[in-house]
Parts: sequence; C-alpha cells; structure tokens
Amino acid sequence: GAAKSPSTGDSFIRTVDASGFYKDTRGRLRRGDLIRIGHPDTGETFRVSTDLSRDFADSIIPLGSKDDPYTPASLSTQSLVHSTYEVQSFSIRSNADSVTLSPSASISSGYRMRFKSETTAVTTGGGGKGCLRWDGSVAEIKAELEAMAGIGSVTVTKE
Repeated sequence: GAAKSPSTGDSFIRTVDASGFYKDTRGRLRRGDLIRIGHPDTGETFRVSTDLSRDFADSIIPLGSKDDPYTPASLSTQSLVHSTYEVQSFSIRSNADSVTLSPSASISSGYRMRFKSETTAVTTGGGGKGCLRWDGSVAEIKAELEAMAGIGSVTVTKE
C-alpha cells in the first residue's frame, strides 16, 4: 500500500492500494506496532497510536511517538523526503528445479523491463535494443534503469 497525499504536520496517514482505492490495514497493523514512513532504511519511525480516542479506521492510521505510542506524532520533512520511494523486486528462474540456465555469454538471451509506459532501450547485452542479460551485472541493470525518464537514482542488488 501507499499513503494518500501525506503532508508535513499530519498526525495520521491514509492508506491506498496501487489503484488509489483506500486500503484497510487493520488486519496487518495493530495499535502499538512500529511503522516506517519514507525510505525503508532512513525513513522516520512511528508507532500506531495506542490512544483509543484517536480513530484507527479502515484507511486511517493514527501516528504515535516511537518511544511512547500514546503521544501523538506527526509527519515531518524527514518522513516525506522519500515519500515516493518504492522497492521493486523480480526473479529470473526456471519452472523446473532440474534445469540449469546457460550463461548469457554463451547464448544470446535477455529480457526487457517496463516501468509505467517506458521500456528499457539502452543496453544491448541480451541480444537486442534494451535487452538486459538475464545474468547481467548490477552495474548494467542500474545504468539501464537510471536511463529511464520515470526513474531517478536506484540501488540494485543481486542474491
């Protein structure tokens, strides 16, 4: 989910799904739970408020202080500096455990990525324009993603 129109000073967040519809988080969050807003590593940490007089409804999460969840807390610039930060992941694997994928250096094979309406278009390592090698390096993937207009600076990791 995501926060809908968060602003500095808000003491709650409204949650929505990828389509922009309000998302009920009460099945996953409880009063007193820790939540991080913004960047997953450096974002600001809050607790869901334990003050029962504050509304904790289907799409409203009341913010409490990390140290004392009864004390109201509000969004700051630190919280919102990475408010559009997203973590995306994908895997490349065979559908059978016994299959070993050939290194892309020995056979021309690759994939393209799409973000919104833009498709990778710079790399040719996987055989065609915008094709990334399935076993390509972190640097190749990072360069291709950062060449896309809708994507800013990225961090790429491989397992």
